[in-house]
Amino acid sequence: MRSFDEIYDMAQHRQDGAEALEARLVAPREPSELAQIGDDRWLAQISKSIYSARFSHALIDRVWGDFEEAFHAFDIEACALMDDAQLDRMAEDKRLWRRGTQPHAVRDNAVMMLNLAEEYGTAAEFFADWPSDDFVGLLHLLKKNGRRLLGLHAQRAMREMGVDGFILDHHLRARLITERVIDANPKTRAEMQDVQDALNIWSAQSGRSISEVSQVCALSINSHFRGRQTPWKRFHKGRQSTIWMEKKAQAQRRRHAAASA
Repeated sequence: MRSFDEIYDMAQHRQDGAEALEARLVAPREPSELAQIGDDRWLAQISKSIYSARFSHALIDRVWGDFEEAFHAFDIEACALMDDAQLDRMAEDKRLWRRGTQPHAVRDNAVMMLNLAEEYGTAAEFFADWPSDDFVGLLHLLKKNGRRLLGLHAQRAMREMGVDGFILDHHLRARLITERVIDANPKTRAEMQDVQDALNIWSAQSGRSISEVSQVCALSINSHFRGRQTPWKRFHKGRQSTIWMEKKAQAQRRRHAAASA
């Protein structure tokens, strides 16, 4: 495994110098800042990360006011008390994109936040006090106690809020594979711990936050890298394309038959 200085040199070379590289890095907030953020904003960002999984941030931002209105400005007590009938109606609301069980996820995550607030004073205090060298532990807790808080959803929500952690996108994953930290996309908690351990080492070497270290690692990889594609993935992708073409041809035949009838 290379030292952080070696990885930093590669990153600055790819980003046209140290100044350009540093300009791209986003530092985490101080714990004291995190603790001052309202619990409603934590729930709002978690919900936004879930809803934006398949949409651009620009699109989400344009319509987010409708979500704020529908979910009582993400007040955790109000959201926690929403019943299934309300949530089922919201799942069919065009303003909220008819996203199936996602309204229920907001309610369930509000319950999680309420439980944290009861134990720690506020949910914000809980997030602020969590140690950055165990970010994978926080991800595990969110996955276990929340709803739809899997992988990148939770990681991106925490990054947006300013929590010191990482986003395991294909660029960071590629660097970790190159450094022989992991073999592929981590699936188990033990494999995620390997990721954490490597980032902790680089953080200790550099004196930088886990967030900054992970960004440098990601920026050290060719910007056009899209991850390794196994033969099975290539086959599966091709098979999906074939199925889609078959369905399209069947639909065209049905339309022609109906027109000639």
